[in-house]
Amino acid sequence: MAYVASITGIVFSETSNGASASVHFVNTDIPDFSTSGLCSWYADATIMGTNVLSYKANAYIYLDNTQFGAQNANLTPGSAGYETLLHEIGHMLGLKHPFETSTQNGNTLPYAEDSSAYTLMSYRDVGGPYSSFSPYDVAALNWLYGRDGLGGALGVGSITGARYFTGTAGIDTLTGTAFNDTFNAGGGNDTINGGDGEDTAIFSGSSTSYGFIDMDTNTIRVQGADGVDLLTSIEIFQFSNGNFRRSEIADTVAPPAPTLSIPKNANGYVNDNTPFLSGIGEIGATIKVFSGPAQLGAATVDAKGFWTMTSIALPDGSYSVVATATDGSGNVSASSAPFAFKVDAHAPSAPTAAFTLSAGANQPAFSGTGEIGTDIYLMDVSNAVLGKTVVDGAGKWSIASAPVANGNYSVTVQSADVADNVTAAVSKLVFSVNSSLNKVGTAGNDTMSGTAGNNALSGLGGTDLVVYAGARGNYTVAEASNGFTVTAKSGADGLDSLIGIERIKFADASVAIDIDGVGGQAYRLYQAAYDRAPDLAGVGFWMAKMDQGVSLSAVAADFVTQKETTDLYGANSSNTTFVSLLYQHVLHRPLDQAGADFWVKGLDNGVARGEVLKGFSESGENIAQLVATTHNGFEYIPYLG
Repeated sequence: MAYVASITGIVFSETSNGASASVHFVNTDIPDFSTSGLCSWYADATIMGTNVLSYKANAYIYLDNTQFGAQNANLTPGSAGYETLLHEIGHMLGLKHPFETSTQNGNTLPYAEDSSAYTLMSYRDVGGPYSSFSPYDVAALNWLYGRDGLGGALGVGSITGARYFTGTAGIDTLTGTAFNDTFNAGGGNDTINGGDGEDTAIFSGSSTSYGFIDMDTNTIRVQGADGVDLLTSIEIFQFSNGNFRRSEIADTVAPPAPTLSIPKNANGYVNDNTPFLSGIGEIGATIKVFSGPAQLGAATVDAKGFWTMTSIALPDGSYSVVATATDGSGNVSASSAPFAFKVDAHAPSAPTAAFTLSAGANQPAFSGTGEIGTDIYLMDVSNAVLGKTVVDGAGKWSIASAPVANGNYSVTVQSADVADNVTAAVSKLVFSVNSSLNKVGTAGNDTMSGTAGNNALSGLGGTDLVVYAGARGNYTVAEASNGFTVTAKSGADGLDSLIGIERIKFADASVAIDIDGVGGQAYRLYQAAYDRAPDLAGVGFWMAKMDQGVSLSAVAADFVTQKETTDLYGANSSNTTFVSLLYQHVLHRPLDQAGADFWVKGLDNGVARGEVLKGFSESGENIAQLVATTHNGFEYIPYLG
């Protein structure tokens, strides 16, 4: 009973006078041959109004000495008899079986927790025999008695209304009363709110083995062997080496170094002289960003762990900046990794521009002056790029245009420097093209061919095909600013502009140039599913099906059932393995955990594998890595079925 007293605070005194005893232990033959122990009790009270004038309780604990005699004869801690004794003492103290309900208590435990590993009151043995109550038993006894005995300051019927809260080895959220509560959260990363009153939190180790971080004036994070706990409105912290008030606990743990990122272009320039900065840091910490000794700004990490700020105005030049995090106690983190960028907030000088265009021609020639080294862009009213060049060392530029379609043009000439600062010419170049060399299709599926000379062939809708009589080897197909160009190496075909055209047919080969459409989707799906370039007939078949309206999702669903795909990814692989192999065979890199978790969660929630394959196939990363292969089109064999 000394053990029971240690976890309840109840004082037990042994007596030889049965009439004066409250707890009776009986060694007897229990008639039910399957029962090793029993507990019965009764209580009697005299109550007047709200006053209890007298109270008498008696409990009887029976241990069988016949069928279970050998077991119950050994009451050494850790024996089966001792565990049976603890079970019956639990009943005496007010604990019930976890699977039973009553009019007073309808709560039960789920099957996974209805075992002796969680509570000795269970009939399902897992492990053991046990020499002490299991975690749920201790939590219940703490709640009932508060570890300070009968009529104490804690527990049911306490003199103050305060309670003793006990957690588990997992993640718990404990909320106190308005009185002086005690919390023992146990292991795991727990959240405790003491509420009003002077509340105490109990930890298993010495205060010197814990780290403390002040989150705000009322909340502190405590990290140690018990886990990482977030405590609010806790006044007393009880450790093995004593009790400490909040003011006596020093936060000496520096926050982790924050991350730092700044958007910049391919040349390393930010978009203006007040760059936008962002990153991740410890919640509530103050982030400061420095360039050398100069502070560029400060921000507070939000509740999700993110921070953003806009820098002070910076002169043109090159910079390397770092960020630090300072917590509420003044602890400063190590610096982030340095981040380099450049500032150029001055736009280039305005370019000059002129053009020449003969009557009936379709190739205007543009020229002008500009700031040396800047890029010159010719932009139409839809902001489509009609041409691009670089201003030479003499400050001059020129663009000999490929054939352009018939129509009216208003062209803006822009000069852009390495920092993406843009200045436009004062006046637009306005002209019209009306050339007999040009052809225009319909809104449907058109088949066109050029004439001798340089043509602009425009498709207005559908899947359009341009036919050339020569062999593929006599032509160069290249991506252009407004579509594609086809240049004959010899003969009369010349240089043609293909605008809004999807396919090209030569005498001996076919080429798909709808890289942003059906053709590109089919090519990328083949590459993703099989980790190889598509066979010409196969990609031609699926392009034909998609031209007829079959969705990319439907094609991807078919691909994941093919033998080549299942050989590569596994016919019955786990979702985790499937996603890992997609990273390997599609993106050709190790997985990033956050991205992989996203895809695995989707699969676990019922997203089809074909949809995930499609997602990888059409990802920006996969599109980018195939640009070099497909940007000038790719060959295929048309499906004629």
